[in-house]
Amino acid sequence: TTLRLGMELAPGIRVHAYGAHRYGFFAAQEAVVEKEWGGNAGHAQVGLVRLPFGIYDPRETYASGLIDYPMPRGDFYFHSLDWGVPGAAWSGGPPNVQVEAAGFSGRGTGIWDNQAHIHGGAARAQTYFGDAILGFSRWDGGLQDVPTSSATHPVHMTGLDLRYTKTQLLVRGEYLFGTLAGDHTHGWYVDAYYRLPQHEHWSLVGRLERLKPGDEYAESRQLTLGVRWVASQEWTLAANWRHNNGLVYSPNWIPGAPKGGDVLLQAYRRLSW
Repeated sequence: TTLRLGMELAPGIRVHAYGAHRYGFFAAQEAVVEKEWGGNAGHAQVGLVRLPFGIYDPRETYASGLIDYPMPRGDFYFHSLDWGVPGAAWSGGPPNVQVEAAGFSGRGTGIWDNQAHIHGGAARAQTYFGDAILGFSRWDGGLQDVPTSSATHPVHMTGLDLRYTKTQLLVRGEYLFGTLAGDHTHGWYVDAYYRLPQHEHWSLVGRLERLKPGDEYAESRQLTLGVRWVASQEWTLAANWRHNNGLVYSPNWIPGAPKGGDVLLQAYRRLSW
């Protein structure tokens, strides 16, 4: 369950909050006051901001038809690239280049509502090439290994991301590598979404992904194929078949599938008021 709230306090000044209910409790993923200037000046946020690394906005993926989050973004233990972090962020730039940057320190919230102390700085820049958007990300700082630990471990992560859009087709992908909470990590994924031309409410979806969370761990590989149906303005339904190479490291958030794969189902209802 996710909840989004927004309100305008004054011209150009808004408050925005986003949270999710997972594993029996609710946690805030984002809670900011933001100021909009427009043009190259962009906008600034203060509060619990999203860490700007790669394709990080859950609104792009939560009801996309692919039910699991990409493994390379946050599958292993308490390490992740998806965080709500206490700090300040800015985005802006000329029309053909968008820059996002954030500085942060404190207790952050991961995509699975896990909590950890996190600090540092991150930046992402993207530019446009015809139907493609190419992004580059960097995060340097520290991340708590486990919630019971008093120490943070170094983070030096680099990422490349790509979006390619045609009339009926969207392809997204990321490649990331570096040191995440002291572990040498690398992984990648490619998503594809194809909206059927004669059946606009139906889409075919797929993802191929790999993740090696540390030198001492085996590589996890997964293929997902599925379908998404937008039944109405409020309801979206999805079914996914997953096939992976099992539990090759532990602990992890995405479980291993049996030999013939497994099936996931999602019913997503949007409530507005």
